[in-house]
Amino acid sequence: MRVEIDGTVASIKPLGPRHAPVYLDLLQRNRDFLQPYEPMRPDDFWTLEGQTAQLETAAAEWVLGSGFAFGIFDRSDGALVGRVALANVVRKAWQNATLGYWLDGERNGRGLATDAARSAVAFAFGEAELHRVQAGVMPRNGHGGDRPRKPSRGEVDHVEVAGRDLLAECRARGVHDDEAVRDVRHAVHAAEL
Repeated sequence: MRVEIDGTVASIKPLGPRHAPVYLDLLQRNRDFLQPYEPMRPDDFWTLEGQTAQLETAAAEWVLGSGFAFGIFDRSDGALVGRVALANVVRKAWQNATLGYWLDGERNGRGLATDAARSAVAFAFGEAELHRVQAGVMPRNGHGGDRPRKPSRGEVDHVEVAGRDLLAECRARGVHDDEAVRDVRHAVHAAEL
């Protein structure tokens, strides 16, 4: 499998234990920025030992083909600026993964996460031989949480994927678009590309 994929503005490379010190620094600098979007983390998550263990697990998942965690590197200066991962990989007939990412708050708005996500999806449908990739979406995240269609700033009134308004479909089922509708799942199948 390829170890580095270059996009237009971002490169993605597999993350491993050797990245732990710089990755921990990046996480710590973005702790407040990420807090609204991340689950509660145990204290040891924010230590070098905790991140080394996280990245050892990520490296083991690569070997097993059960997960693919990449660092996002800014091509303008080579800095590690975030993470994009294909997680929860299910093989057999399903051949599915979930896509998640985060980016340094100071580097938002330059297309780095979009570029990295495109590269990760290309990897998924290529080397990883997956058939489907799902992306969890947080409509309340104005920084890009309602991808793959880029929304305007402000309230999101619909999330469109392949011509389908997924929030409208939720509303039609009686799910209200306030705090109850936090996550929408987008999926793309290899045959749709």
